[in-house]
Amino acid sequence: MNWCGRPLLHTPVRYGLCLSQSDFDKALKKLGLPPEPYMGKGDEAIAHWLTAGDRVRVIVCMRRTSRPIEAVHATLVHESVHVWQRIKEYIGEENSGDEAEAYCIERIAFNLFKSYAKQRGAER
Repeated sequence: MNWCGRPLLHTPVRYGLCLSQSDFDKALKKLGLPPEPYMGKGDEAIAHWLTAGDRVRVIVCMRRTSRPIEAVHATLVHESVHVWQRIKEYIGEENSGDEAEAYCIERIAFNLFKSYAKQRGAER
């Protein structure tokens, strides 16, 4: 698992992508948190909101898939919105500007796309 870069806003919230239960377990262990299922049965992806002391993390979990890359990207954009929602909640932002929000979600999605490609490339 590789943590992605921070979005346009500098916050203590970090986010990353896990493609397996074992990767999720390692991330939880590093945070000092107990193991938990990384996804529910039938889920394509989920964004976990985690706190460990002063560390705030959002871990996007997604199953490895043979779906077309466009479908993967669509799912990651969906989860990027949830990452952004958690960041806004953490910083107490209620009315972010449309353009700022679009740029932040774009950056989060870009980082998740890169992480997905890097993790999938390491498998081959």
